[in-house]
Amino acid sequence: MKSRRITRREFLKDAGIMAGGALGSSLLLGQGCSSGTSQQDGLMTILNPEGQPPPILLTPMAERLDSLDGKNIYIVDIHFTGTQVFLEELQKAVQDRYPKANILLRLKAGAYAENDAALWDEIEQNGHGVLMGVGH
Repeated sequence: MKSRRITRREFLKDAGIMAGGALGSSLLLGQGCSSGTSQQDGLMTILNPEGQPPPILLTPMAERLDSLDGKNIYIVDIHFTGTQVFLEELQKAVQDRYPKANILLRLKAGAYAENDAALWDEIEQNGHGVLMGVGH
């Protein structure tokens, strides 16, 4: 990586900031640039922040079910505040609309961000579809 030494005035000019105009911005800029830069005799070393992000792995969506008849559809409650009663009613409504489907309501173990490997294994082995109650 190449580095070039420039004065603070040149840096501010190149960034489109007036060097003498706003003392507050200059102070904030100096504080923001203080970590990871070296200042000697009014000169700063600026490193290029551009990097190469990792490639994005695209995963296709699951194929749509032809019918819900005889299928196990899981409704998962992840403990979001106030969703339990709603998801219980959702289970009843979906079961009424699709009486030949098996609508299963499960409460995820642990907090919302914690892994519930046993539940995910159960759904992977027995489930045909999932409705996640994540809130908002």
